[in-house]
Amino acid sequence: MKISDANWHGANAVHLVRDTVAGRTFEVGTKEHFVMTRLDGTRSATQLQAEYAEHLGRRLDDRGLWQLLGQLGKRRLLEGFDNDDPSSAPASHHTSESDRRSDATEPRNTLLRAEIRLAADPEKLSARLAAVVKPSAHSAVAVLLLFAAGATATVASGGLADRVVQAWMSPVAMVVAVLLLWLSTAVHELAHGVVATLQGGRVAAYGIRWRLPVLIPFCRVEDYLFIPGRRGRIAAALAGPAVHLVAAGACAALWLAGLRTGTVADILALVWAGNVMLTVANLVPLAPLDGYVVLSHATGVLRLTTQSQQYAGVHLRAVVRRSDDEARTTRERYPARLRRIYLGYALLAPLLVLALATGAVFIAAAFIPQSAGPWRYAGPIAAVLLVITGMATTQRNRTETS
Repeated sequence: MKISDANWHGANAVHLVRDTVAGRTFEVGTKEHFVMTRLDGTRSATQLQAEYAEHLGRRLDDRGLWQLLGQLGKRRLLEGFDNDDPSSAPASHHTSESDRRSDATEPRNTLLRAEIRLAADPEKLSARLAAVVKPSAHSAVAVLLLFAAGATATVASGGLADRVVQAWMSPVAMVVAVLLLWLSTAVHELAHGVVATLQGGRVAAYGIRWRLPVLIPFCRVEDYLFIPGRRGRIAAALAGPAVHLVAAGACAALWLAGLRTGTVADILALVWAGNVMLTVANLVPLAPLDGYVVLSHATGVLRLTTQSQQYAGVHLRAVVRRSDDEARTTRERYPARLRRIYLGYALLAPLLVLALATGAVFIAAAFIPQSAGPWRYAGPIAAVLLVITGMATTQRNRTETS
């Protein structure tokens, strides 16, 4: 059994509990968590009740204690509980969305979408790679390496940016650059798994997803939210963007070393530009990007997008309908810090989407001949709408507890 750190779900502080045998995850409140973490076989019921009153400031009588134990038993989290008893099955509202999906049949591979796992033993592969990179994974060394990569990429940015304009016209450079950028994305996913392993996580799969017409590398870290310590989870999320920053720095270093002519220079410029854009793009705090994962862990909030939207609705009703006592009462249940987080993100997310979509349309239109007239914006707008729709669909389908 694994127990996560405290997180916020709505207005409530919760802990996730993972039954590693049955593969189910539950949310429990602070009271249940307090009792669970002290069921070590060394305390009597009287001692447990005394500690409960001391730490939580409220009395736990015998009836309340047995109710808590009964709830844990029904979720099959206590040894000796009758797992064959049909009444012991956990209620659906205590089971996370990810677990309901994990119990379902895995979708079949089709022409439009498929998933292929590449590593027979992802845990073993991650452990081997983690042992290799462990010396450079120390926080001070990692920060120094990233600073050096960022500084190098910035110093060479003037010459490389000018070269990018010329490099677009080289078909060979474009093909090679696309392949190298795809490879950097694969390493990005591998880095998530390796750093998660270093932080105590477990990698469930490495592979490739087919989403017609794109091949997308992926890494699936099991029990990601159970990695001990917020810093460890943030480090695992930042590992992917860090790969792109290091790749951009490496391209800049080769450029500064004198590789500034011919097709090689074109490739360096394109790969540098692509990795710079991937670094920035992955740090944008919108689901399902790494920046969103970082923000979620930094704030300690589960399902940040959904919970922010729900709180914004409650806040709006409380402000507009001053006679709505229920909305005001619900709003008051949220701690002040949580209100600021939810409301701030509810305002920030659509502004980010609008700004990024507008910028993408104008950048894409700049590469289309002006003779196309207003139609030069039609294609970019359609592409941006498809991307936004895809990201929204991904956000609905992905789980934040995987």
